[in-house]
Amino acid sequence: KRGLLSMNRSRRNELLLYFGTWTSKIGDIVFDYVNNVVLVQAFNSSPWVVAIYQSSQTIVNVLFNFIGGAIADSGKRKKILIITDLLSAFICFMASFFVDSKFVAFALIMANAILALIFSFSSPTFRSIIKDMVDKNRISHYNSIANAGKELIGMVAPAIGLVLLDFVGARIALLINAATFAISAFSECLMKELDIEEPHFKWK
Repeated sequence: KRGLLSMNRSRRNELLLYFGTWTSKIGDIVFDYVNNVVLVQAFNSSPWVVAIYQSSQTIVNVLFNFIGGAIADSGKRKKILIITDLLSAFICFMASFFVDSKFVAFALIMANAILALIFSFSSPTFRSIIKDMVDKNRISHYNSIANAGKELIGMVAPAIGLVLLDFVGARIALLINAATFAISAFSECLMKELDIEEPHFKWK
């Protein structure tokens, strides 16, 4: 019975991990696409603005990736993922209010740098948490499907960003983007580690 319970929990965690990682991936790509379009349209005569925007992410990743890996190994991975996704949702939410302002360049560059910092912690944590949530015999199966899904999302997410820009505009697109991170955080709240036993009552 315990083995069956563990397997059912593993399958449930797999679905939640798929959902969480794919929605976060969509959020990342749509955020980057929308911001690039907004900056190009607003500063078409100043390409250095877009260059700073793109380089800010690389610089932050180089500086903080090793710290994120160390924190991922310290435990409390589920809590880290939930907090980082909620912070990402908040950053996207706040950035949406600056797309039509004169501070758009500063706001989007800062938002991109902060999201890159958050990703430096969430990415290694997500890789580390898989062994806590998925049965060891199904980890390779999970990884193959998760990676295939991320590759597909990498192809279609820019088109999603384009559709959102055309139909609802940059601000609503970023708000929808914030919602994808919030949904990802909610799915992570539902995950349960495999080695946690079900609570039971003891008769005195």
